[in-house]
Parts: sequence; C-alpha cells; structure tokens
Amino acid sequence: MKKFLALVLALVMTMSLVTISAGAEDFTDAADINYEEAVDVMTAAGVVSGYADGTFKPAAPLTGYAFMKMLLGALGYDAAVEGYTGANWSINVAKQAI
Repeated sequence: MKKFLALVLALVMTMSLVTISAGAEDFTDAADINYEEAVDVMTAAGVVSGYADGTFKPAAPLTGYAFMKMLLGALGYDAAVEGYTGANWSINVAKQAI
C-alpha cells in the first residue's frame, strides 16, 4: 500500500510540472477559468473533461458522483471505456465505486 501511495504521489508531482498548451480552451467557459494551467493538466490526465453542457464550473457544488468520477479518473479508469459519459454517467460511476 505504501508503494502504491508513493507511486501516486510521484505521478501527481510529475504531472504538476507538465505544461500543456491545449485544454482549457475546449471548455465553453474557458474565459472564466482562473487556473488555466491546472485545468489543462487535469484535462490532459483525463481527470476532468467538463460536465454535460461543456463547461468547467469550478465554483459549483461538488456532488459525490462527480468526486468519485474524478477519483476513478485519477486512478486510471478511462471515462469513455467505463461509460462515465452521457446521460447515465452517474449510474456507471456508482457501480464502479461499489
């Protein structure tokens, strides 16, 4: 378990050093994003990709399903493969989380 946590920490630290040139401009509310580089990194890592309307909304309340989707994405689950996209994404996230 300690090796796994060390690996995750090393990966996060490595990703924080990466500068991505594209990413936040894919969101329809890109002009309102304050921490564009952080959003770019998280988008490139597949942790976030917008919500159903293509916006990022970092100040919106975080639901348990959205948090679990981000956590599963950070752990390496592919949203497209696992079905974490579309109208019923929360049901698929809940199934995987259980």
